[in-house]
Amino acid sequence: MGGCATAEDIFTEGRIENRCNDSVPVCGFQAGCVLGEDQFLAGRFPGGQRVIMRTESEQTRLILRFLLVDRVFPGTQIITRAYDTGCSDFFDARYEDRDLFDLSGDEGILEFELDVNGRGDHMVEVFSDMGSGFLMTLTPQE
Repeated sequence: MGGCATAEDIFTEGRIENRCNDSVPVCGFQAGCVLGEDQFLAGRFPGGQRVIMRTESEQTRLILRFLLVDRVFPGTQIITRAYDTGCSDFFDARYEDRDLFDLSGDEGILEFELDVNGRGDHMVEVFSDMGSGFLMTLTPQE
C-alpha cells in the first residue's frame, strides 16, 4: 500500500523536525537550537530566526533552503547571514525589493549559499517581511 509523498516530505528528505525552542548563547545572542544536517526547522515569517550549525572544516559552504507553505503575503525582503566561528565576520545573502513568492517559483523554494570560515559553531540568522510558514534545512558542503 503506497502513498503519495507531499512537497514537505520531498523537501525534508527524511529529516527530523527540531522545534528549536531552546536558548543557546552564540555571538552575544540566543539561538533557538543547534540544527543538525539531519534535521529541519518549521517556522513562520514575518520575523526572524537564529540557529547554530556546527562544521568540521576550516572552510564550509552552508546551503540554506526554505520551502514556503501557507503563503499569505509575499513581502519584499529576506536576509540570511552566517557568522564565522568567533563571530568577528559574517557572510550574508539577501533579496530585497522582490516579490518573494514569485522568486520562489511554483515549488515555493528559496535557496541561499553562505560561506563560513573556522571549524565549530556558526550562528545563522534569517529575517523576512513575508507572511508565510516555512520549512528550513541547512546543509554544510565541506
